Amino acid sequence: MKRKTIAIIGLLLTLAFTAPAADYNFNARTRVYLYTMAGSFHLTAAGSGLWNEVAVSDDGFSLTGGIGFSMLNVNNRFFLNLEADYMASAVNYRGSHDRGVKTLSFMIQGEYRLGRLSPVSVYGGVGIGVIFKDEAVLPGIYDDWLRVEAMTDVTFAGELGIKVSLSRRLMFRAALRFYSLVDGYDDIEYWGGYWGDYWDLWLDDYDSELYATSIMAGLEIHF
Repeated sequence: MKRKTIAIIGLLLTLAFTAPAADYNFNARTRVYLYTMAGSFHLTAAGSGLWNEVAVSDDGFSLTGGIGFSMLNVNNRFFLNLEADYMASAVNYRGSHDRGVKTLSFMIQGEYRLGRLSPVSVYGGVGIGVIFKDEAVLPGIYDDWLRVEAMTDVTFAGELGIKVSLSRRLMFRAALRFYSLVDGYDDIEYWGGYWGDYWDLWLDDYDSELYATSIMAGLEIHF
C-alpha cells in the first residue's frame, strides 16, 4: 500500500513539473520567420499632405511581406521580436485615380502567450515607418488639376495584434498599425507674404498628427 502511495505521488509530481507533450505548436518556433499579410490602408488628411477639400481618401487594398527575428524567448511565454516589412497599396483621392503608396517599417515587438498550452498570443510593437507616395494628379480648386510631387515621410509606427498557432510551423496573425508624424505640421514653416495666412489656415485644420492606419491579416511561417 505504501509503495502504491509513493508511486502515485511520484506520478503526480512528474506531471506537475513536466511540460505537456501537447505543447507542440510553440515548440516548433524558430528564431527566424517570414510573414505575409493583406488588408486595408488609409491615409488621413494630414498624411495626404493636402488641404481638406481633396484630402479625403478611400481605403486602398494592401499587401505586406516581412521577416522577423526572435531576440528573446522566455519559457515559450514571452517573446521579444524584431521585424521589418514592406507594404504596397494604392489609394483614391476624391476625384482622382489610384495613387501608389509604399511603406518600409522596422518594428520591435513584445509578444505574450496567453497560457502555457494556449495557441493564442497578443502583441504590441513600436518602430519607424518610412512612407513613399507616388506622384499624382488631383482635382484642384476652380475645377483645375493639381499635380502633386512624389513625397517621402518618416513617421512613428505602432501596432497591436494577435497571433494564433495553426500548426507546428504556421501561425495566423492580424494587426492594427498606425503611423504618426514625428513633427506636427504646426512646426513646419512655409513661405510668408500674401499666402502666409492662407497656409496657416490649412495647417490649423489638422487637429491630429495621425498620418495613416492599416488593418491587415495573414500567415506567419517558422522554418
